[in-house]
Amino acid sequence: MTAEPRPGQPPDADRQQGVRAAILVLLAERPMHGYEIMREVEERTRGRWRPSPGSVYPALRALFDSGLIAGELRKRKRMMYLTAAGRDAAERAQPPWTAWDDDGGVSAERVRISQARLNSAVQELLRVGSAVQQNQAADFVEEACRRLYGILAEGR
Repeated sequence: MTAEPRPGQPPDADRQQGVRAAILVLLAERPMHGYEIMREVEERTRGRWRPSPGSVYPALRALFDSGLIAGELRKRKRMMYLTAAGRDAAERAQPPWTAWDDDGGVSAERVRISQARLNSAVQELLRVGSAVQQNQAADFVEEACRRLYGILAEGR
């Protein structure tokens, strides 16, 4: 059974090819480890798609086994880089984020980045904040939701 993709996320077969292409294109820019690749894909698709470790790491293994990438341990992280054959493959690869280049725009990207920052702040507050701080945060988030719906109501 395959999971339904999130809105704007490519179907499974396209995702598998997209992960492979994304890895090749990103490693053509600089060596990276797996989680860097996931973050870069998420950034370049403006938050619409972040491949999971369950798709990135098997793709890295397949690319390694096929001789397109190699790796070395740096500061306790396995940094992957392209081989000569990998550079040739990267030149032919179509990165998955090009499908979204004309969609979303700068405003949508700003909202997604702000949302991610807010989520991180809330998670940190839940982790280390006092009960008083958490109650203040809940009030703040509830007010933010009311204001967002107000913005939508104004535009109608």
